[in-house]
Amino acid sequence: MNYGLNEKITINGIELVRTVIGSNEYILPLRYVAKELIGFGSFGSVVEAIDTKLNRSVAIKKIQNINDHIDLKRVIREIVILKNVKHENIIGLLDVFFLKK
Repeated sequence: MNYGLNEKITINGIELVRTVIGSNEYILPLRYVAKELIGFGSFGSVVEAIDTKLNRSVAIKKIQNINDHIDLKRVIREIVILKNVKHENIIGLLDVFFLKK
């Protein structure tokens, strides 16, 4: 895959953008413009992006390695914690989106 490839696509009537950074593919709502890979872990990777609606830098975590219900519970727990924690030194949760394969 090519670095920085951007392509508009439609899935289930929703317009999205497909971006490739390195060997990672991200399919995002049009409001986000992925910039660069900033990290990865056991459940996936994180890219820096611009939220064009809020005009600010955001981090987008692509979760892709959920192998069982225990992994799923951990991911859901992380989402709930990020949604409820409000602290200047902890990143907040702005949005959650899901693409069915």
